[in-house]
Amino acid sequence: MDTNKDAELVFEFTRDPAMLGQFYRIYENEFKAVLKADYHHDDGDEHDRDGHFLIGRRGNNCVGGARLSVKTPQHPDLLPIEMGDFRIENYFPHLGQKQMRYGQIGRLCLLPEFRGGAITRTMFWHFFRKVVALDLDVIFATAPLVIARGHMRHFVAMGLTEAKIHHDITLPLYPMCEEIRFYLVSVVVDKSLIRNSESGAQQRAS
Repeated sequence: MDTNKDAELVFEFTRDPAMLGQFYRIYENEFKAVLKADYHHDDGDEHDRDGHFLIGRRGNNCVGGARLSVKTPQHPDLLPIEMGDFRIENYFPHLGQKQMRYGQIGRLCLLPEFRGGAITRTMFWHFFRKVVALDLDVIFATAPLVIARGHMRHFVAMGLTEAKIHHDITLPLYPMCEEIRFYLVSVVVDKSLIRNSESGAQQRAS
């Protein structure tokens, strides 16, 4: 793919069909390569209908992205992780309170030449700005242990100190990944941190 490296790298939330089509192909290839799955074909699932998609692009070329799924009192649909009998609220009872709002980051992927600390962290900053805009309290992610530890390093570097890998929680098996153990990561959303970051950026720009 011609990624037009002279163009500015842009991250934005979008549902543009062309961008999502490219994103699905990137995710499919990474699924096969990183998770060692023999076969995976993805054109979206039932969680995509209400998901928020962050896409990274240069010009008209998608270089990666991720999906944010949300669970609120107004939209109580299950998160992607809540398969079979597994429910987040069974392990985090306080999330059963009527006012609690939380979500899950998933399908995080980047083309190999764009992977690295700075770009991945930029993606997380865009995500957490959206999370604050949606007034979410806690965010979850699932990943093999090495990737989960990478997520933790980014969260801590961002100042999101209430983050944890839950070694004691057994997640449902993912289809086609039955031999890979996934770990649950939780992050308490420090909304003041994100807002202060936005305020500081505005002051520097003025």
